[in-house]
Amino acid sequence: MKLTLAFTDPDACRHELSGGKGANLALLTQRGFPVPVGFIVTAAAYREFILSAETLHSRVAAFDYADAARLQAQGTQLRAEIEQMPLPAALEASVRQQLAAFADDAAFSVRSSSTFEDLASAAFAGQHDTYLNIHGADAILERIRACFASLWQDRA
Repeated sequence: MKLTLAFTDPDACRHELSGGKGANLALLTQRGFPVPVGFIVTAAAYREFILSAETLHSRVAAFDYADAARLQAQGTQLRAEIEQMPLPAALEASVRQQLAAFADDAAFSVRSSSTFEDLASAAFAGQHDTYLNIHGADAILERIRACFASLWQDRA
């Protein structure tokens, strides 16, 4: 199971691994379009990360969908907890390995890319967080975790 994929990796074009944005950036890269170099944190990486949130499913099932204010508070609390969860060591190592190919002062965009995004029948643009001009491995890893948590935003 690959936790990260370079845009040049043939598997990076698969929506189920890379999400819509990621797969499209990989496809454009592989077809020779001028795309800034980068890499994808795969859907498998999110699944591995969220496994450590053992009570997630039961907590979401207990959300109070009838009370908007309470639901918003429950979501806020859940996101705060997710943002404190450690990333899997293998994911952190894979991200650091990908980053080693870039200059130390390189800036990155850290964006979510849903596996249900940019499909013919669905679009989720703007529902998850995006972070621009991020420098350094530690800051990038922090923003990856924040993107994972943004799956649980009110608008998502």
